[in-house]
Amino acid sequence: MQTFVVKLASGLAALVASVCLQLCNLSDNMEGLAEKVSTSSVLGLRMTMTVIPVIGLVMAVFYFKNKYILNEEKLEEICKKIKNKSGE
Repeated sequence: MQTFVVKLASGLAALVASVCLQLCNLSDNMEGLAEKVSTSSVLGLRMTMTVIPVIGLVMAVFYFKNKYILNEEKLEEICKKIKNKSGE
């Protein structure tokens, strides 16, 4: 199962990178890259590689912080369930 998840993540990363390059009008056959790349392409690439992932991470932190609450009471409840199942 782990290899499937790793391959899936690699495929999604390649897909996102190729879509980003397509949207920013960048290709691998550009000679004299510094002269041909517009500022909007550079800005789009920077946004895709920095701002968008940061926004996604912040959203994930808030989601998991609200969804998965682990306090002392919840920890004790989980420990009791584990002890009950291991005792059966």
